[in-house]
Amino acid sequence: MFGRLINPEYFIRVYQPFLMHKKYCLATCLCLLLSIFLNAQLRVGVKGGLNFNQPVGKEKNGSGTGKHIDRYDLHTDFHAGLTADIPVTQKFHIRPDLLFSRRMAKYGTSSTEGSVYRFYEETLKADFLEIPVHFVYYHQMKHLALYLGGGPYIGFALSGKAKNYGGSRTGTDLGEQISVYASQEEDWYKKTSFGAVLAAGIDLPFGLTGELSVHRAFNDVNNSHLVNTNTKVINFNYAVSVGYLLGRKRS
Repeated sequence: MFGRLINPEYFIRVYQPFLMHKKYCLATCLCLLLSIFLNAQLRVGVKGGLNFNQPVGKEKNGSGTGKHIDRYDLHTDFHAGLTADIPVTQKFHIRPDLLFSRRMAKYGTSSTEGSVYRFYEETLKADFLEIPVHFVYYHQMKHLALYLGGGPYIGFALSGKAKNYGGSRTGTDLGEQISVYASQEEDWYKKTSFGAVLAAGIDLPFGLTGELSVHRAFNDVNNSHLVNTNTKVINFNYAVSVGYLLGRKRS
């Protein structure tokens, strides 16, 4: 069952109908953040951890239904920011976050055909301000609590850089010909990314928290005009987080 939940194709098929437009996603996030100030049981805190980023690549074509290609390698980066826990009922909580999140992806390949050696490397990096909102089932135990849920998220790109490097080498050491190229651009990304999150976590004594989550974007974030103009890039990453919440739990 868990394998189906983290499968990218299953993930997007289940959640995409609820987030067909980024304006609805943004409105949902803002309304839920506003409810923070209306809830007396609010607990706020800090949160941070690691991103394990591996974007889904799809080849662009005229039909708009790109062929799926797994081309980016798994890369580790970080996230950090604010979090909150809003008990709606004893069993149902809302947990919004406001996070700075860095995403990086790399790809490299090489091949040899006869006396011709070809190589290519590509690196994509972008920093996002992300607002995920988790609707969770909350199970209180004697000394700790477990929760499981998911919801929408929206990310606003802050900065980034894309670069590639490639070429070919022909011949032997005695008569070698080398051809290389490289390019770089700053604004390779689209300004917004939106999608869905699945999360499972634990609240420990003294306000400590831990969480595992899976993030899947629904839109192509690639707006490159130089480095990579042929591939749709859809963010997909796992995250491991730890945090600290202030305030008392509802008894």
